[in-house]
This record gives sequence, structure tokens and C-alpha cells, in this order.
Amino acid sequence: MMNNIYYNFKWRGVKQLLATFLCLGLLAVSCKKKDNLVGASVLPDGTILSSASLDTFTIETYTVEEDSVPSTNPAYNILGSYIDPVFGTVDASFYTQLSLSNTSPVFGPSAKIDSMVFSMVYVGFYGELDDQTVEIFQLSEDLEDDKTYYPFNILNTTPTDLVAPNMGTFTPKPRDQVVVDGDSVLPQLRIHMDTNFARSLIDEAQTGSAFSSETNFKNYLKGLHVKVNNPTQIQGEGGVLYFSNNDAASKITIYYQELVNGSYEQFSYDLLINPVETDFNQFLVEDAGTPVENVINNPEEGMYEYYAQALKSRAKIEFPYLNDIPKDAVIQEAVLTIPVSHFTGDFLYPSNTISLTRTQSENSDDLFLVVQELTYSDISKAYRIDLRPYIQRIITGEIENTGLFLSPTFFNSSAERIVFNGPLSSAKSKPKLNILITDN
Repeated sequence: MMNNIYYNFKWRGVKQLLATFLCLGLLAVSCKKKDNLVGASVLPDGTILSSASLDTFTIETYTVEEDSVPSTNPAYNILGSYIDPVFGTVDASFYTQLSLSNTSPVFGPSAKIDSMVFSMVYVGFYGELDDQTVEIFQLSEDLEDDKTYYPFNILNTTPTDLVAPNMGTFTPKPRDQVVVDGDSVLPQLRIHMDTNFARSLIDEAQTGSAFSSETNFKNYLKGLHVKVNNPTQIQGEGGVLYFSNNDAASKITIYYQELVNGSYEQFSYDLLINPVETDFNQFLVEDAGTPVENVINNPEEGMYEYYAQALKSRAKIEFPYLNDIPKDAVIQEAVLTIPVSHFTGDFLYPSNTISLTRTQSENSDDLFLVVQELTYSDISKAYRIDLRPYIQRIITGEIENTGLFLSPTFFNSSAERIVFNGPLSSAKSKPKLNILITDN
């Protein structure tokens, strides 16, 4: 198969395309002309080569910080914190509106509150499943439906934590079903909230107008900020949890009793967390003095190690000498290998898939998709991709050679991060672009 045919040497054709970033390490290896049978074995049947060359092209790597990544209405809500030795302290939380399960609910004068439970359905996690402490605060400013929010936005809240006293600390169990009202349901976080908050809501429903419409309710309860507070967390602990805002079980439930025909019966009322309402993820990173900050401020340091982090930064790879390829050349194969710095078992693992994007020009900020999902191989500790169509478009002048951005696929709704080996890394595996070229 073509993917099994890979070359550890560099062959130069008469065009002397360019030097490899590995050239110093290869001075002891003589450059040899490649046998035609070897070239033919990686080409479609019937292909005749007029001339061919295989080159490992110079690569430049660094990290670009993002300051305008929208996090409004994300695929998932994120919650949690961890301390990363490379990226710094990560703190993820979310803001969300609530909606009524039905308007004008009737709570009788005998209503007695049993409990109030905040629940969110797990869809995944990143990091370790250590204990964390959740806090929930009521917003004191509106979540605007037509506004774009960013991970660094901070909204004003009231000072009272709505979680019941001593009930905020939990052990994440995203793989374990739970029993709710006698039924086994999907894994979910369930946090008991202060019943005084539930009482204030029921009092409003009985005497006020907030529950008469969605608009009135959002004026009364503008939304919630769901966050964590883990002051004793140390390096190597913690993680970020992913929750569905598209599951009926993601909600706040008031459990109460009503006097019916002389005896109390159980009832419940739900406030819904759903994708129809405005929400956004907050993602705060304290990276002062970290390797990531150093590479962002000193791009040349990215030649040793460079980084990508969801909602925060993208890795950048450039191929400065692709424009030296003759415009009439045909790219028969172009394989880019992108190794990472990771050991099996490290709880901060590389993204399972990454996306490759490009800009239209050097002065453009808009990103265009090159590859949507590039899968990580834990065996080779690298991402590997065929860039033949992309490079062919560059040498024919169809697109500009602006380089590639590497990002976790779920860039707007995860906490994933990746440490890449640069061309000057002391690690054995380094990034390389091997191209097989034929002339027309």
C-alpha cells in the first residue's frame, strides 16, 4: 500500500528544490538517485515518470494566540479546572439562560419543598476525574440573544452561591449511570441547590408575573453562571467535564409536596437548560511564565516545541520553499507527519482529531478548512496526512502558500491541548513533509 512506502533518505533531482530541516543530521548520508521501480511503486498503475524527485521540505513551526474565538451557543458546556505544567492553570465554566417547562405553573399554598437539583448529562471529559467543587451564581445582567460572547467574557452575578451548603463537592462519574426516581438514566452530574432559592421561585410563581411568559421569566431570572472553585488543586490534578445542553435531563428540578385530599403527594417542576437559550463557555487560562507564553511571545522558540489549545491558541506550520517548485510540476505524493510530545498514560492526552485550516492571504484572519478531522495515532505518536491536493493548488497558483493552522477539532467547545515536536526538537520524531514530484 502507498501509506506503507516511506523514505528516510532525501533524493535530489536536477532541480535541487531545497534543503531539509534535517540536512545537518543527514550530512553523513549520501544523496542517491532513486530507482525508478521505487518511484513507480507509489504511483497509480500506468503512470510514466519523465523525471521524479522525493524531497523532505523545510518546515517552520510556532504558536498563534487567538483573541476572538466565539464561544456562544457551543456544542457542549464545559466545566472544571486543572493545572497544566506547559499551558498553565485552566478554569472552564459556562453561563446559561433557563426556560420554563410550562408557563403559569400552579403551586398551592401548602407546597413544601423537598429539594432542588441541578443536573447536567455528561458527554465526555478531558483530564483526570478528581473531586471538584461546583458553585452556581445568579446573573445580575442580561445574557443578550444577539450578542457574540468570547471565552474571556465575565458577566456580573449576585454574591450568593445557590448550591446547598456543603453539597458542591463531587466526584465526576461520566461513565456511570445513575438512578433517578427509580429509573437508571444516562450519566449525569447532580448537585443539590439551596432550597431557599427554590422557595423564592415558588413564591414568585404564586404572587408575581415572572412565570407567566418566557420573556417575563428571563427578566426575573437572567441566567446562571456554573463554575468550579478548586483552590487546593495541584499540578497533575483535575480536568474539564463536557455536558449536553441538548438533553431533556439537563435541567433544574424542584421537588415538592402538595396537600391533596388531606394527604401530601409528590410533585416536581423543571427549569430547562437547552440549546434554544443563549449560553456560552468561559475558558480562562493563567499562562504567565509558561512554555506556551514563551513561544507566543518568541515565535522562533516554536521550532523546538509548539502548541495548540482549544479556545485559546493554534499551532502554525509553514512551508516557505513550496513556491520554488516549478509550476508545471505534478505532485504525485505529499505526506505530512506531525509528531507530538506525549507518553502513554499522561492524563493530558493529545486530541483524537485535529482540523487543518488556512487563510486566503497573509493579511486575512478568516480560516478555510483544509482537513476537517485528522486522526491521531497513539502507536506512532503523530498525525499523518496526504497534502497532495493542497500543495498542487499552491504550485499552480490557485491558492497562496500561507501555511496551515492545527487545532483540536472541537476548538470552540473543549479543553483539549497538544504539545507538538518542532523541527529542532531534541526528540527523535520531528515534523516532516515528503513530496514526490514529476515533471510534465
